[in-house]
Amino acid sequence: MKTKILLITMATTCLMVACSSDDETMPEQKLPISVDVTENPMTNPDGTQTRTAIATAVTSPFYMVGKNTNYTVTKGSTTWSLSPDYWPIGVSSTDDVLFCAYTGGEYNAGGGNPFISFTVSSDAYSQRDLLVASTTTSQSANNGRVDLTFDHACAAVYFTIAKTAKLADYTIHVSDVQLCNVNSKGNYKFSDSSWDDLNTPTSYTLNTAVDMVVTTTPKRLPSEESTDYLFLIPQVLTGWDKSGEPSNCYIKMTCNITGAKTFSGDAYIPFTLTLEKGKSYPIEISIGTGLRDGSGNKIF
Repeated sequence: MKTKILLITMATTCLMVACSSDDETMPEQKLPISVDVTENPMTNPDGTQTRTAIATAVTSPFYMVGKNTNYTVTKGSTTWSLSPDYWPIGVSSTDDVLFCAYTGGEYNAGGGNPFISFTVSSDAYSQRDLLVASTTTSQSANNGRVDLTFDHACAAVYFTIAKTAKLADYTIHVSDVQLCNVNSKGNYKFSDSSWDDLNTPTSYTLNTAVDMVVTTTPKRLPSEESTDYLFLIPQVLTGWDKSGEPSNCYIKMTCNITGAKTFSGDAYIPFTLTLEKGKSYPIEISIGTGLRDGSGNKIF
């Protein structure tokens, strides 16, 4: 009888040990990940590529999100390094993962429709373009390599200023040239590469010189030696209709004009333009008979 009790006790002990072993969780295997980065250049509105200086290089670091894993990607001498340096945990090597990459702004998961909340700097010439990329791939497809092709999500604009031939005999000095009432905040959606929820009209100072002599030869802003661009959120800029006080979008400048007529004070030019992402726009501010005062009256 004692022998039977001993055997039952031993069997129960073995069963408990086996159950304890089955409950232990093995650590997740960390699969390797890497990125390959390319960038589409900006183009002119007619589709031709701009010169390479306009095609802003992908900044380092940039950021990437995949399956709730946030990566910081930094450029080394020849390759890009990721932190963390492994494929999203808990994902099979054959399962597809959506990766979204961006160079600035704030990432939002958007309930499965990710977007970037982005604000353009109010300092016109310290701005950086927003570059974005997204792709869906599995770890096994390219041995963990994520191929990213970045696009420019903003529009690039540069300004020159000149007077028309009709005012050739006038002496014109300008300062404090501003582009007024351009939305500076919005959301870029990865799903269809579009922008929405544009808001916060902002004015941008285009020249840094206290005083600039305007001739019939166009001069680049903010200075003649400048190669700077404004990077603006794509939008439709509707110009002031020249009635009443300036509204909608317009160019404002302080002018001192002498000649057959004289004028000193703030002057305005309506500004209308459709900005598209990935496009570069050369804009000439032409001082001529279209110049208006603050009440919409022609100055000349």
